[in-house]
Amino acid sequence: MSFFRQLLEIYNIPIFSKRKLLKKLRSDWLEPAQKWRDFSKIETFLKLSEGYHKQGTIDDKTWHDLGMNAIFSKIDTTLTEVGQQVLYRKLHLLDVEEASLKQQYDFAREIETDQALREKLQTMLYPLSVLSVKSTVKLLFDRFQYSNISKILAVGWVFLSIFILFCSVYFESRIFYILTFFIILANLFVVRPKYLDAIDKSAYPLHCMNKMLIVARSFATNKFSTIYLCGSIKDHHSSIRNTKWRLGLLLFSQSSDNFLISYPMYLINLLIPIDTLVYVFLINSIDKNLDTLRLCFRMLGELDANIALASYTMRNPCHCNPTIVQAKRLSLENAYHPLVENYVVNSFQTGGESALITGSNMAGKTTFIRTIGINVILSRTLWLCHADKAIVPIINVSSSISNTDFLEEGKSYYFSELEYINKFLHLSQTEEHYLFLIDEIFRGTNTVERIGGAAAVLQVLAVKDVVLVTTHDIELERFLYERYEMWHFQETGKKEVPFDYKIRPGVCRTKNAIKLMKDMGYPDYIINRAKAIASEMEEQYAAPVQISKSG
Repeated sequence: MSFFRQLLEIYNIPIFSKRKLLKKLRSDWLEPAQKWRDFSKIETFLKLSEGYHKQGTIDDKTWHDLGMNAIFSKIDTTLTEVGQQVLYRKLHLLDVEEASLKQQYDFAREIETDQALREKLQTMLYPLSVLSVKSTVKLLFDRFQYSNISKILAVGWVFLSIFILFCSVYFESRIFYILTFFIILANLFVVRPKYLDAIDKSAYPLHCMNKMLIVARSFATNKFSTIYLCGSIKDHHSSIRNTKWRLGLLLFSQSSDNFLISYPMYLINLLIPIDTLVYVFLINSIDKNLDTLRLCFRMLGELDANIALASYTMRNPCHCNPTIVQAKRLSLENAYHPLVENYVVNSFQTGGESALITGSNMAGKTTFIRTIGINVILSRTLWLCHADKAIVPIINVSSSISNTDFLEEGKSYYFSELEYINKFLHLSQTEEHYLFLIDEIFRGTNTVERIGGAAAVLQVLAVKDVVLVTTHDIELERFLYERYEMWHFQETGKKEVPFDYKIRPGVCRTKNAIKLMKDMGYPDYIINRAKAIASEMEEQYAAPVQISKSG
């Protein structure tokens, strides 16, 4: 390996061979490489910009319940961390404008079919692929923090350093040599330690911003002006150029962006602290151009995220573009879960009614409501649905499916579920409309109180919002039939294939749990005792119950 290539690798500069790069891009396009993801970094942009989005946002609990990190990982073929951060945020924000979603999707399909355009965009984005942008995102979207160094002191110290250095050269006096030596010591042990730490903390983020501005300028050309994402960059071309110049000068003085001047600049700054002087005069102008820097970040990230979306639609052709409606109408035809390999398609529709879904364990109830939730989110964020046809309402999504995480916090399963269901009750009183996904409601308590509590809560939630709730308690039908449609999964009765994972109208009436125990080889005395206890309980719960119709 040549000395020049070694220097490029040491300073984390991509070795830009167009032929090799295109070969890699084409290989990754057909079969994306697996990569490890640090979600604590990836979520930075989302966490710092949550307040900017006025519409529905997928909360952390729902994101976790639906396994959205795995969905994101399947979609994420971004080249850069900028695109990765933007894509992660995009999947959390539910859009109400079908037109904007269609524009994004159509651009992704154009990228998918136009190989030359796609590879040109990827090649231009590639220089950003080596950047780690977490600190940059914090600097851009949290609060632009920089060291407030006194300009008067900085200018005074620089002029004093220049004066003493000039005198030592011109007069060749020992006293000035000594003063020069003390200036070097002061810069090395006082000035630089005092200010350099603050400067260095912003050096790498500013370096990343500079790289983004360079790439953004390359997109601000007439050739790409027809791309809807590049229009904003082109409109701010002058501001991008000026900000790029200031950043370049600032980074040049800090010698963080050009290794050829690194050591000479270090020596110069020991004699005359130029980096401190440049920093105090230019950092304020960077602060004033934050809108330009944020625009570049978002637009470059959107381009990269759209390329990832194009890759996903190419690898997953079995999808449709949903119709997004105002009414509480939810309809999915032959829908499936995108992470299940040998999936079984299911069709489901409701004209505003909620749904009570019954059936045995492992029959497919939980996977089904996750399928609905995931496809509603993808419809509202990427304008695609894993189904043959879909109608999706403008509705937020919130879930209570997996509450096991709270066991580590000392909370019982039932207590943690109570907290989330209570949150749903508060949300149901707002003006927003919600799709509530609830798995095995109140499973952590006794039968009588579980049915009573569940019926009371579900009656209220269904007044304004749509609820999909799974349960083993078919008794709930007696209390919920006014506002809930009944759906179920059932057993096949076969040991080899116990379930077909198909949803059907009505309540599950089959009782094959004890039969499955027998098929699994349980002793006869256990089977007989189980049947006797089950019969006794059926008689107990067969007592008449008054059905309240008042809601």
